[in-house]
Amino acid sequence: MKNNGQIIRSDKTGKSNYTPIMNEILQSKTLTSDEVHILVYLLSLPKDWNIYKTSLWKNINIGRDRFNKTWKSIEGLGYILKNVIRAK
Repeated sequence: MKNNGQIIRSDKTGKSNYTPIMNEILQSKTLTSDEVHILVYLLSLPKDWNIYKTSLWKNINIGRDRFNKTWKSIEGLGYILKNVIRAK
């Protein structure tokens, strides 16, 4: 089973290397620093990027268990929506 995902975000303007990030994420009093880190990293990826959780936790440089716990927390808060795609 592949673990692909899609990032839904506002369009970047022009050809800049900057990523628009909602203040709600950056100023949240309920999100932990790990949750903010993962969300900001996801938003910085290109639009057509395929998301593989195994690659993400290695690139973010936190432990697998810590990453999975944080990922589930973000899902629970509604920032990440999971769609499982299965091959026939």
